[in-house]
This record gives sequence, C-alpha cells and structure tokens, in this order.
Amino acid sequence: MKTGIVDDSGFMRLVLKKIVSNNDNLEYIWDASDGQEAIEKNFSNPADIIISDMEMPNMDGLDLIKTLRDKNQNVECIIVSGQHESGAPKIIEAIRLGAVGFVSKNDESGQSNLETMGSALNEITKSIVKKYQSTKTNKKHYKINNSFKPSKVLVIAGSAGSL
Repeated sequence: MKTGIVDDSGFMRLVLKKIVSNNDNLEYIWDASDGQEAIEKNFSNPADIIISDMEMPNMDGLDLIKTLRDKNQNVECIIVSGQHESGAPKIIEAIRLGAVGFVSKNDESGQSNLETMGSALNEITKSIVKKYQSTKTNKKHYKINNSFKPSKVLVIAGSAGSL
C-alpha cells in the first residue's frame, strides 16, 4: 500500500521511512514536513495510508485529517505523536474524524522507543492491509462510519500479556 509520511522532524521522517521500507506490505511514496505540504503531495501522488505527526507548523495532523475528509480523499490516517498525554483531546478528535490509530513516539517511561513505535505501526498497518485485501476479495466497498460521539467514559483494553 502506498504510504506517505508527515512530520516536521527530519529525523522522525527518516525513522518512519525506514519502518515503512521494512514492511513488505507498504511502499514509501513521499514525505512532507507539515500537513499543507502533505495535502499537495497527496493530490499529485495519492497515498493509501498517511502516517502523520500531530503537532506541526502551518497545518497540524488534526487539520490534515479534516482537510483530507473535506476533499473526499480516500486515505487511512495513523497519528504518531509524543504529545499523547497533553494532546489527548486532539487524539480523540482525530479518531472521531476517521484516523485509524494512534502510536506514541514514547514508551511508558516517556523516552523515545523506536522499536516499540515500529511494532505498533506495523500492527496497525497489518490490520489496514488485511481490511483492504478482504475488500478486494469480496469486491465490496465499505464506508467508514464517523458518527463517533465523545463521552465521559474512557475504556482501555489490553490482553493479559500487555498488563
């Protein structure tokens, strides 16, 4: 699946490009330093998946998702951010707008852990690829339901192995 990468950090773009390049199901096609540049690149070379940072100059990840949806761009968005605690309302809004997942740049101790981040991204992209393969096989088209309404309840689930 064609994949675009959006992050204002050149280093993180390189890291994400390496993660994408090491995944047999993904094909790196472009990167951008902010959401506005991503919109332009996606218009000329559409991605199936966009992996985006949340906090960036000019256009952040949330506005990127809104703009993609407003322009009816059929692309799956994954948010990658180090601001998961202070940015929780933005992350929830991104999921409400149709982002398919969130991956933290940091581990539980608050330190960057590129291996953990790569594993989490690979799990999300694996489910996207599986969904697309089953859609191709069944020749059915599914519309994403964005009728999510925020509530005051937060449910966190995990397997026994993650506890």
